[in-house]
Amino acid sequence: MESSRSVPGMRYPRFKYVGSEAQPSFWRILRRFAKPATPASQALFSAANAALQYHRRSTAQESAINPMPNHTMTAFDADLGAIRSEVIDMGDRVKTSVEASIAVLARRDLDLAVSQTELDCVIDSRQREIETKVIETMARRQPFAVDLRELVGAFHIVSDLERIGDLAKNICKRVLVMDTSAPPKLLRGVERVSMQVQTQLRLVLESYADRDSAKALSVWSSDKAIDAAHGSLLRELLTHMMEDPRNIVFCAHLLFCSKNLERMGDHVTNVAESVYYMITGNRLNGDRPKAEDLSFLRLRSADGQQYGAPR
Repeated sequence: MESSRSVPGMRYPRFKYVGSEAQPSFWRILRRFAKPATPASQALFSAANAALQYHRRSTAQESAINPMPNHTMTAFDADLGAIRSEVIDMGDRVKTSVEASIAVLARRDLDLAVSQTELDCVIDSRQREIETKVIETMARRQPFAVDLRELVGAFHIVSDLERIGDLAKNICKRVLVMDTSAPPKLLRGVERVSMQVQTQLRLVLESYADRDSAKALSVWSSDKAIDAAHGSLLRELLTHMMEDPRNIVFCAHLLFCSKNLERMGDHVTNVAESVYYMITGNRLNGDRPKAEDLSFLRLRSADGQQYGAPR
């Protein structure tokens, strides 16, 4: 142990190194740790702590109110508006294609049928462009709530619109292989189905453009009218084939055209479901209203018993 010396007036002895410049290494190290922090380090830590407290306070208070900066929200709104406009434009193109396919079937306009078949690729390309833009917007903006529903809804809507365009093209291709025009009696049945489809397609596009959930719900509930018109036309075609077997080939083509129109109605209903969910955030539960009765198509045995019917 280090030697000490007594000083008059002091209760305890002092170490010999106290007050001198020659100090052992142990005391120099201890003194280094006992020094207060330098002003530069104090400023550094205080600035870091202040920034951390500000970040925590802003995250807790502002994230729920304004999750994006103003310039980011403006750009995001512009992206949503552009996608919405492109979906509306694609819907108008599909509606025009459906109207043209009905005119092709009614007048057996072969030139119009060829042109509409070639223009279907434009609808397909618009679908791919919109889907790509939706995916890029979701990856870049990270949307949530109603904005996310609108992007997902647009993705589903353009898919159904593209299928409607394909069905319209199939009607035009069917007319190209038909030998004669449809009789006026049968055309009236086709017009009943097509008018229902065109009306529902127009209403569902308006519900998307106007963000009208009530109109979308009305379209969803009106699918049974298209099914009823399709079932009535099916009966007429079967009766026409039984009256004259020479009409079987021609009526078979009309059967496919009528089925294409009925499938258009199903896709219109899908669009109505997407629009309703996009606006309200709620899904339409339950089965769709149906009014198609195809029980007359059941085969009967020799004794008049229907196959598949309860005995």
